[in-house]
Amino acid sequence: MYQAMEPVVLVPHDPAWSEEYQREKSKIRDLLGPLLITTYHVGSTSVPDIKAKPIVDILALVRDIDRIERFNEEFEAMGYTLRGEAGIEGRRFFRKHTHPVGFHLHFYDVTNDSVRKYIDFRDYLIAHPGSAEEYEELKMRLAAKYGDDRPAYTEAKAEFIQEILETALDWKASIFSANESPGQS
Repeated sequence: MYQAMEPVVLVPHDPAWSEEYQREKSKIRDLLGPLLITTYHVGSTSVPDIKAKPIVDILALVRDIDRIERFNEEFEAMGYTLRGEAGIEGRRFFRKHTHPVGFHLHFYDVTNDSVRKYIDFRDYLIAHPGSAEEYEELKMRLAAKYGDDRPAYTEAKAEFIQEILETALDWKASIFSANESPGQS
């Protein structure tokens, strides 16, 4: 597995990550045209003020996930490596590890409901700096423990991430119910 050979290195948040996302998003949009519906900057690099691996995660929603394979050569020419579903059904995953910032592209069909978790996780951490700080502290402890074993590092974060996702669902539901005017159902 490719991740086992890559050490876990966390660096302070860099505001340039947002700019890197914008540049890469433009390249993806130019390549895919109308197949691409939208993109989101997700993952730790999208959360201000927390340490992260310098890898910008891009969630991309497309009209037809099966058509992404038609662009494999173009993505390879851009420096990406195709990783297939990489353990997540319905996803097409590409990665590009460059210095100082790499990219992970997560393509999903627009009809795939599982994409909300990426956005909900990001939004919750941005709105709740205490939880973001707690996540950063966990990542730092786990990086010290599993620095040479990225799969173990990722697995060790799973419980915390799931807890945040469950909390985020309740948080989003409370926002929507608070914004309903009388008489709405």
